[in-house]
Amino acid sequence: MYKNFENLTAGEGKKWNGSSLHPEATGVGLVYLTDEMLKANGETLKGKKVALSGCNDTSLSAAEKLLEMGAIPITLSDDNGYIQTARGLNLQQLQRLREALKNGKSLKDFAQAENGITYIQSKSPFETIKCDIAMPCNNHGELTEKEAQNLANNGCIAVTDGFPKASTEKAIKIYNENGILYSPGIAGAAGRSIIADLESTQNFSDQPWSKQEVDERLKEAMEGVFRNIAETAQAYCDNPKDYNAGAQISGFQKIADLMLGRAEKAEDSGDLAEGLMLGTTDLISGIQSIVQGRLDNLNEEMDKAQLEKDLVRDQKQRELNLIKDRYNDLTMELERAKGDKMESISNAERERMELENAINDLRSELEKAQLEKQQLDKRASLANKKLANEYSTLFGELYNQNQRNEELEGLTREKLLELERVNQQILTDQDKFEQDAKEYMLERERLIQEIYSAQNEKEKLISKSQEDINPNSKFLTHQNSICEKKNFNNHFSKIYQIRTIH
Repeated sequence: MYKNFENLTAGEGKKWNGSSLHPEATGVGLVYLTDEMLKANGETLKGKKVALSGCNDTSLSAAEKLLEMGAIPITLSDDNGYIQTARGLNLQQLQRLREALKNGKSLKDFAQAENGITYIQSKSPFETIKCDIAMPCNNHGELTEKEAQNLANNGCIAVTDGFPKASTEKAIKIYNENGILYSPGIAGAAGRSIIADLESTQNFSDQPWSKQEVDERLKEAMEGVFRNIAETAQAYCDNPKDYNAGAQISGFQKIADLMLGRAEKAEDSGDLAEGLMLGTTDLISGIQSIVQGRLDNLNEEMDKAQLEKDLVRDQKQRELNLIKDRYNDLTMELERAKGDKMESISNAERERMELENAINDLRSELEKAQLEKQQLDKRASLANKKLANEYSTLFGELYNQNQRNEELEGLTREKLLELERVNQQILTDQDKFEQDAKEYMLERERLIQEIYSAQNEKEKLISKSQEDINPNSKFLTHQNSICEKKNFNNHFSKIYQIRTIH
């Protein structure tokens, strides 16, 4: 229901005499409102980086007030782009910017003349900038869903519109989804109406107020505006921090309260119809005041557009003058060139002939090179085929050789196993032979001893027998003993040979 009252102005005091006076009051009031909203949520402006759009009285006065309250304004914009600085704009730079704008300079011209300030061609500073607080003060619907999502992704905590409906409905939805504090333009722009009320009060009292006193009264009034919005949101909204709904409902309540007040007075006087008529008149008057405020805003936008148009026209005129000067310079250069044209033509003709001859030579060399290339290609093709055949042959031979190697390896393994068995058998036979040899030697020693014993016994028998026989018998006996001895020796030799062979 409250969407039908989006352009109502919240605040204290008189609400229906909006004025175009003191346009800087909108920017100052916007900062005071932002400060109160942050304080209500445990934050403060001090040290916060603030991105502002626009380069008008609202954004410039807001930037100056932000500096006064310890915040850091980092951007300002026009319709072609924006300036940014990591350190933040200072008061001297803002003053020089005001002077540059008065002298017809653009925001880009100002950035080029300042150190540490960059001008970026972009539709909006909110597309990529990282900031703590955003203050769109340039145009209706300038902060869209895309810019709102960028602010949410980069940790922005608050957005306060310095222009009516500067944030779109989709952008406001993103604020609510991401817990970003938001105050609409009808609240942020209340400073101008409050200044108009203060001016009327001052004129009525015929007591001039100092700038400081006016500023203090504006601050108190903006505190009341936010307090009224916050209390309304607390009372009527599911989300007590929905200050957008709080501002809309608060405006509706003020109209309803005014109409009821008129009706109560009429009822006390006994003329209810007159009271209802007066209430309706107040409603119409309020709507007329809203329309008039909107017309004032449109007039201001038209003035701004006209100023920009004049700046563009002047820029185009300067560019046209530069083009004319360049045209005159080129004309003079052309006249000078005509004097040298004939000589240049002859030189050019001679150079052309030389170039044609060189081109023909190059063509001949190219054709020759192409023929050589074709021959080389044919040779290379034949060589590749030959290499392929040789490779195939070598591969087949290598495969066969591998097969033979595998067979030889198998045979080698078998031979090695057979050799190992033979070696083992040899070792076994050698051990047995050594054992037999030892037994033979023992047997031989034993036989030799037996032979020696037999010989000794035989010799004793022969000696004894010789004493008993005659000499002839002794001779025969001796001969017989010699024969027996020879036979024994022959028998022993045969035994020895047999043992040796075994």
